Amino acid sequence: MRTLAQLIYHLRKHNDFQKNNFLNFLNSEKRNALAHFSFYYENYKVWLCVKGPFDPNPEPMELVDLKKESESLNVLSIAFYLIYVSRYRNRVSKL
Repeated sequence: MRTLAQLIYHLRKHNDFQKNNFLNFLNSEKRNALAHFSFYYENYKVWLCVKGPFDPNPEPMELVDLKKESESLNVLSIAFYLIYVSRYRNRVSKL
């Protein structure tokens, strides 16, 4: 199995998706921070360490905004992955 990040990397490498807004949204720093558990909760806010787990300047985010964004990213990521795999299943194994 490949991760979503690997899929996006190969799409950019093998196709002309360099400036695709949808792929850039899916591969955002916020998504990476959440996916890799580079965040913490303090003072009623979620602090995203977008530059890695030791980010000296984490970005604050309200919990309600995090919930909205994570739901959007999750649904879009899963839908995108399933559509891609179902359409290009034989090609994915060759990447």
